[in-house]
Amino acid sequence: MRENMSPEDQLGLLLARGHLNPEERTRTLQFLGTPLQWPVILECAYSHQVYPLLYRNLLELGFPGVPHEVQTELKSA
Repeated sequence: MRENMSPEDQLGLLLARGHLNPEERTRTLQFLGTPLQWPVILECAYSHQVYPLLYRNLLELGFPGVPHEVQTELKSA
């Protein structure tokens, strides 16, 4: 992944995948362990219509580090 992309963009690209392989899963968990601008991630996910993939992948990971309000918003979307 491109290092000049924001952490939010990199995480969004990872979560928009159909399935996370072990390396992608580890990288995703690393991002989720850092402070993130969730409004930016959600805006991009909605704009590209990939929010169902974000929700599914975050659900499979157990939503680590994801604020409750973000979990609720994705679930209701």
